[in-house]
Amino acid sequence: MNTHCSRLCYEKERQGLLKAVPPVIRVQSHCALCGDKTYLSHRRPNAWLCGQPCNIRKGKIFGRKSNKKYLILLCLQLHGPKTAAQLADFLGQIYTRYRFHHATVSQMLAGFVTKGTVIKHKHPTKPDKAGATYEIEHQLPLENLAPVSL
Repeated sequence: MNTHCSRLCYEKERQGLLKAVPPVIRVQSHCALCGDKTYLSHRRPNAWLCGQPCNIRKGKIFGRKSNKKYLILLCLQLHGPKTAAQLADFLGQIYTRYRFHHATVSQMLAGFVTKGTVIKHKHPTKPDKAGATYEIEHQLPLENLAPVSL
């Protein structure tokens, strides 16, 4: 997906719809937050959420700096286990609107690790040092990581 300008272009190619110009494309995946069906259009070319109500719920669920937390968790869910430095580098290249630093990423994940929703594997040779790997073991919607249900 890194070779396309948007998720819409990626899905058009994957579904064989390059020549057709449908106003809305149905995506095989579901909303990253609630699990409902997701649709892409020219107005929402990179949508991972099903709509505005889910976007508002995301802010309420994850609280302060909810977009950064959401992007970190989405990256972990989609791309598998990564260290905080890998997450910071990866997200920093894609989302230039935010600054990601490995210390900030690990601090944002600390609450989820404490609750047990994100698993932290310490570095195999230096367990007391930095370099832990974070992962989400399930493919459930991200709202399941919330501290309380809204």
